[in-house]
Amino acid sequence: MQGDQAREYILDAAAHLVQESGAEALTLPAIAAAADLDLEAVEAVYPTMDDLFSALLQRMFDTFVCQVEATMGRDEAPGAWARAYVAASFPPDDDNKFSDIAAALLSSTLYKPELIQPLRERQPDLQSAMFSDGIDPLNAAIVRLAVDGLWVNRMFRIDAVPKDMERQVLDRLTAMAAAPSSR
Repeated sequence: MQGDQAREYILDAAAHLVQESGAEALTLPAIAAAADLDLEAVEAVYPTMDDLFSALLQRMFDTFVCQVEATMGRDEAPGAWARAYVAASFPPDDDNKFSDIAAALLSSTLYKPELIQPLRERQPDLQSAMFSDGIDPLNAAIVRLAVDGLWVNRMFRIDAVPKDMERQVLDRLTAMAAAPSSR
């Protein structure tokens, strides 16, 4: 196994480990065992946990952006990007696998906040897409903040919104993202 294939295989093993045992279980030896590889093989691709963790966060972010774009599909109506952001953040038929992995990874950045810097640097692109989506920028901001707030609740296992009400909140946010701009 070489190059990109090895990177993806190791990241898959790390994501599975996070899903099964949480981000605190991530160590290079544990990832090597989960991937059924020698530790040296893992260290050849990711010399440090910071390297691996950064790659895992980047892949998670890239996967999310691809999900937003795929969810958007051919929807060209105003608010398409904002609606896709809501839908990709909390897909109704998701088994929470992606959401759980992302929440665990993001919450663990509290211990090493510098690892999230690459994601911070990409926020202007998300903000631009959201605010130029043809809906009132204030509604776009509210949608984004509410979705991100629900994520924070999930990360810290806070039940600020009852689970049976979460889908109603998401539906309301989706409706807000369908209102055309009054500008």
